[in-house]
Amino acid sequence: MDKNLKHYDKEFYSMHIDWQSDYRHISDWIALNLNADVYGDIGCGNGYIIRNLYKNNKKQVWGIDGSKNFINFVNKSIAPYVKVVDLTERHKLQRSDVSICLEVAEHIEEGYSDIFVQNVVSTKARTIIFTAAPPGQEGISHVNLKPAKFWLKKFKKHGYLPNDMLAQKFRRDLSPQLKHTKWYLNNIMILEKKQKPLKQLIEKFTIRFKKKEEQKLIMTLLVRDEADIIRQNIEFHLRQGVDFIIATDNGSVDKTKEILREYERVGKLYLIEEEELNYDQATWVNRMGRIAYEEYGADIVFHCDADEFWFSKSGNLKKEIMESSADILVVDLVNVLLEDRGGKENFPGDAIYAIVSPVEARNLEEESKKTGLYFFKYPQKVIFKTKNKFFEVLQGNHGVTDGSAKIEKSADIIIYHYPIRSKDHFFKKVVNGGTAYKKNKRLAQSIGFHWRRWFDYYKKGELELEYRKLIVPAYKAKHLISSGEAKIVNFEEVMRGQ
Repeated sequence: MDKNLKHYDKEFYSMHIDWQSDYRHISDWIALNLNADVYGDIGCGNGYIIRNLYKNNKKQVWGIDGSKNFINFVNKSIAPYVKVVDLTERHKLQRSDVSICLEVAEHIEEGYSDIFVQNVVSTKARTIIFTAAPPGQEGISHVNLKPAKFWLKKFKKHGYLPNDMLAQKFRRDLSPQLKHTKWYLNNIMILEKKQKPLKQLIEKFTIRFKKKEEQKLIMTLLVRDEADIIRQNIEFHLRQGVDFIIATDNGSVDKTKEILREYERVGKLYLIEEEELNYDQATWVNRMGRIAYEEYGADIVFHCDADEFWFSKSGNLKKEIMESSADILVVDLVNVLLEDRGGKENFPGDAIYAIVSPVEARNLEEESKKTGLYFFKYPQKVIFKTKNKFFEVLQGNHGVTDGSAKIEKSADIIIYHYPIRSKDHFFKKVVNGGTAYKKNKRLAQSIGFHWRRWFDYYKKGELELEYRKLIVPAYKAKHLISSGEAKIVNFEEVMRGQ
């Protein structure tokens, strides 16, 4: 901090008292969107943010500031958790899941910028909420006004990358609420710890393409307890033109991780282990996409689930998109359902009914209460080129955040989706999915509505009835096939690319 501490006097901290409502809105947003066990505030000032997190959300908090004068303005409820720290000296700060550092950097003399950033990242936080005054922003003792890219570059050296989608949400949600501190909206950066790919994997992958003009296609996988299908998925897509896979395992307790590590050892896959069980799908998937693009130089990216098989009629998933002028291809998804075996359904032998002419719903959430969800038309998914720019996807991978992209419908690719592989598998997936969505307070209730509904059925002992609606008994199979709504698809033939 500015070595001349006379600026940080009673008057400095007093002017923040009228801003308490803004800090309450910010702390509420943080609690809702970045749920964590431990929050640390670096340059906490009057401590309003951590006080609200402590008081309203019962979270563990700590805070530091550079002047002893701030202690007199901190509420006594959090006084034991704050202390004076000079951020121009190197420290190993207390650990936190989310570190908050708002409008502090501009008070740090430029020569101490690197030490300051090292102090911030020493918290080992998975997420850093950061703002810093840019050139032209007036303020008391603003001695180090730098553009955002100055700070982003320094945080990137420590493995932190910006989550632009979450920063946009911060601006959108808080713009109507912040009355005194609008600069937070302009300066917000939300930084997430990047899991650095293994250097040798990158080198091996780069060598493979060093003298080739062939485009690099990278697939991402987000998985949890998929040991019964993950090997088939990987082998299938490698035969369909995928060059490399970036996978995130989200708490598997079966053999999924062991299988993924097999492919990592032979240089075909990079594995990320995500411990948060809140199904923050868009964040995790976009993280993998960024790694594919920035570290591995992917020319084409698509995001896959373990139960999806992206089938190319041409036998090469690269062909159509590289011959197209579009940035993005949208791809139809076909649900392949189990034949009713009286509760003894098994995969892959009983997964034979492909719903090729699904019901078009006006209100899927309501209409799927009567008719099984998987008989309705599913949202399309996307595969994109990175030639013009990298695209971030929405929750569910059904679209991108950039409305300016040139989009076409794929005529070559179809996704065969195997959402239910046995009764036991379905019940376990409902428990995992329902629990995860319940933990994620940031997502709207409409997102993942089926998992939430099925989890409620499970808790009421009514999930069996829902399961029966999602498989195909013999009498219904005859009608579906004769009407053209379904056709028989053999999994082994799909695996062979037929």
